[in-house]
Amino acid sequence: MSSYLVSVYHNRTGQFEPYTDGEWLTGAIRCRVQLAAHSTPHDVADWAFQTFNADVDPFNGLPSGLPPGEALAAWVYRLVSLRSLSIGDVVAVDADLNGTTWWACEPDGWRPICAPNRIDQPPLHVDYVRPYLRGQSAVDAATVTEPDTEVHRLCVFDLSLDCGHIATVAVNGWHPVNIACCDRLGGVIVHGEYTAYFSTIDYVDVLSERYEHRQPAAGREPTIVLRRRPRGDEPRQPSWRGEPTSAGRFPVRVGATWHITHKACR
Repeated sequence: MSSYLVSVYHNRTGQFEPYTDGEWLTGAIRCRVQLAAHSTPHDVADWAFQTFNADVDPFNGLPSGLPPGEALAAWVYRLVSLRSLSIGDVVAVDADLNGTTWWACEPDGWRPICAPNRIDQPPLHVDYVRPYLRGQSAVDAATVTEPDTEVHRLCVFDLSLDCGHIATVAVNGWHPVNIACCDRLGGVIVHGEYTAYFSTIDYVDVLSERYEHRQPAAGREPTIVLRRRPRGDEPRQPSWRGEPTSAGRFPVRVGATWHITHKACR
């Protein structure tokens, strides 16, 4: 068996048309997969297409009939509301000693390309989500009690924020009432460290809720933002004649950055 690091990038510019140099890509997902030793990068790209087009219901847990690593990758992909891998998207295959190759999804297969230079955010690594998918469902946890333990609630949420993003957040506990997402609403710089102002949560969608019994005073996973995406109507220019444009609805307000110096903090 050989190990490959697979990264999927969705095309933000093209409308399911073949990728061309200079188009904007956004990181979707990244995972490590074990395939047969004789597998080629083209075979790995085929694996990615099959896995990230699998018919998976994230609310039914890991899909059956797939190897554990493949099942987890497919589950997380759908759990965080990623669309299917399609024409115009790009897959990077890192074969460790043999380096990284890039493949664009075409109507008739894959086309090798040079490394893209317009990527707005890195892919979400499956391992970041893995700790929040352990344990039991709410129904199973209610029927099992373990003495001298405490129950930890491990959740993944989609949070619709007033900054104009939907943030997918993993939490040990319940969802927060606000969260620092981006710099659209402004922020503060203290001693050279920038911190964004919190965005208010308008709506909450529970993507996953698991329960795990742990020893008392066991550590808790930190709250992390897994990915973010527009709530819908961000400002955009037409990419072809006749395409509808939008002035955008969000954010609800525009902020600025405050600088707090050493002298001001005394």
